[in-house]
Amino acid sequence: TGESGDGASGYGNGMTYILDRPIQSTMQNVHTVMRANSEYSDFLQEAINIYDVDMLRMAGVCDSVSEDDEENELAENVVNFFNNFRYTVLVPTNTAMAQARQEGLPTYADISDFVTNNCDPEIITDSLTLARNKTKAKAMITCLVNFLKYHFMDESVFVDPGVTSKGADHETSCINSELNVYLKINVAQNGAAGLVVTDNAGVQHN
Repeated sequence: TGESGDGASGYGNGMTYILDRPIQSTMQNVHTVMRANSEYSDFLQEAINIYDVDMLRMAGVCDSVSEDDEENELAENVVNFFNNFRYTVLVPTNTAMAQARQEGLPTYADISDFVTNNCDPEIITDSLTLARNKTKAKAMITCLVNFLKYHFMDESVFVDPGVTSKGADHETSCINSELNVYLKINVAQNGAAGLVVTDNAGVQHN
């Protein structure tokens, strides 16, 4: 056993486990499950669409970096589905997505239209106006990407009663750029009702 293992519970990093048969990987991944349920289509489509390299470049997300660093800069604006990595996605329904848009969440279509009409140097020839438009476009992109990433949570949490115990804090994929830390949410089991999620603002969601 390693130093970071918890000998009392038999679980933790650095523990050694003897297996008598191969490990079966999951039969479905998160992307497959979401794609099969039409009620999640809005969230999934936004996560797929936002990685529009031409749009991101025109919006200026790579303007401040060298050509060698472009790939890393573009990756900051991507929502990754991590195959079989141990994570959980708290997926808003289409109804919840519509509510978020009413409250100001920009859509990919909103962003793409704004960038096409306001960030093309062949259309906007004034350099100051172009710079201001790119700043707004990048703010819109950051808003949508942070919203999406805030629903991707480290570690696997299960809805089944009795599997998830008392509330625990989990890091999301969304970074607080001022403090350079991942924003957290708290997830607890609520019996047969499923999970109670407390967001970063202290608001509970069932």
